[in-house]
Amino acid sequence: MVKMMGKVITLLELFASGEVYSFSEVAVRTGLTRSNASHLLSSLCGENVLEKTGYGRYRRGERLTRLCMSSNPWEALIEKASRCADNLVQWMNELAVVGMRDEDRRLTLVKRRPEKNLQVEPEGGKSYPADWYGTANGRILLAYAPGEILRRVVRRCGLPDRKIWRGAETLPKLERELEQIRGQGYVAVRVDEVIRAVGVPVRDASGEAVLSLSTAFPVFCCRREDREIVDRMRSLASVLEEELAVGGIRVADLKQKSAQARTKIQK
Repeated sequence: MVKMMGKVITLLELFASGEVYSFSEVAVRTGLTRSNASHLLSSLCGENVLEKTGYGRYRRGERLTRLCMSSNPWEALIEKASRCADNLVQWMNELAVVGMRDEDRRLTLVKRRPEKNLQVEPEGGKSYPADWYGTANGRILLAYAPGEILRRVVRRCGLPDRKIWRGAETLPKLERELEQIRGQGYVAVRVDEVIRAVGVPVRDASGEAVLSLSTAFPVFCCRREDREIVDRMRSLASVLEEELAVGGIRVADLKQKSAQARTKIQK
């Protein structure tokens, strides 16, 4: 058993990412024999350390999820969001962003870029606009925001420019566009003639879609169809949602705790 300890640790590290792995992948990645792998997977599932998601497929269970959690809720959220973004980058080899809505502000929790030779930059060296309207991240977060938040964003930022979001130049049109995004459960947008972006919502433990997972990539070098990308992103978002649910992590609670901490400091 002592000789297997290193392989058992490797197995737990493998599933700590939150990804789903097949029986064959586990055996190859850990170096376990098929017999030992079968025995360990069965035992760990029986202890809720892992769970079986289908025939011959496994992922992290509730007990391992709790062990992976930080004692600081904000750190736990960033850690889980980072794993989600890293998994998307590993699969797609393109930019991955996890965003968060804080009232009428759009925040970036995590941004991951792949290590690759080709990097597309806009003309003049300027970065692409990071706003509510011009990014998949912003559109998803706005689509699932309460009506009052939408009106506050419009009062502060104005309505979308026709060049940025055609068909959303008036409030009624913008509301229809956002309703369509909610109906399909994702957004796919052509940022410009080079870049395409895709985003999906992520719900915290309250069930509210206050987070988003998005990617942006050059259209001429991505061979994946939107549906394949969306399906993968939804799968990763589902893993993140389950982790937040197990940890009881609600964005509203985190903001409240931060406000209370600031109040104590000011006193």
